[in-house]
Amino acid sequence: MEKQFVSKIKKICKFYELQVVSVHFYTAAFESLMFFSAYSRRTADSMKRYTHYLDGIKELNPSYLTFHGERAKISGLSIDQLPFDKTVEVYNELCSVAEKFKMEIAQENVAWCRSNRPEYVLRLRESVPKLRFTLDVKQAIRSGQTVESYLEAMGNSLTNIHICDYNATDTCLLPGRGEMNFSNFFEKLKNNKYKNDVIIEVYSANYVHKNDIMQSGKLLQSIVNCQKMS
Repeated sequence: MEKQFVSKIKKICKFYELQVVSVHFYTAAFESLMFFSAYSRRTADSMKRYTHYLDGIKELNPSYLTFHGERAKISGLSIDQLPFDKTVEVYNELCSVAEKFKMEIAQENVAWCRSNRPEYVLRLRESVPKLRFTLDVKQAIRSGQTVESYLEAMGNSLTNIHICDYNATDTCLLPGRGEMNFSNFFEKLKNNKYKNDVIIEVYSANYVHKNDIMQSGKLLQSIVNCQKMS
């Protein structure tokens, strides 16, 4: 949140002609505790914290805040969950806060969160009109769901995609190193008239050299170009 660091990122983006599409705060791991408990004062404090975050990075002009949201129930572990109407109130307030900074909240499907179920994603979409969605391929696979089921649930509220590859033993690989049918995936995006961003999101253990990422990017771009999505 330091101005000096934000300024450094801004200069890097300008030099390489990059656009900041979304931001993802480290407190995503704690959003269930912060926003979706019975303690209203904690929720109010968390709203202030996220307002501070958004104000701190507004110079980068991101479009979306990628949001994890409420943790799913885990067998043997007691986790409080708000009634759904209260959850909707929280999302509406978050969307209003983001709107002040010309941003939108993009709920991501996450394997360990309530958004791990396409039916829950659809319920959120129908209940919070201003809410947008980030589709994460690896999280879909880790949830035991098909990528297509989330595409359907998110519908025209889908605004961001975190893409990777996968196989029978690994849910996060660089595109081109697994078994995902990217031609089929991009064809579905084309049919859905999707025009927003697709971001390669892998971990540092998934590549050795930066060129590995570039090769995956070129592979995906060649598929997109062949299908004339833009």
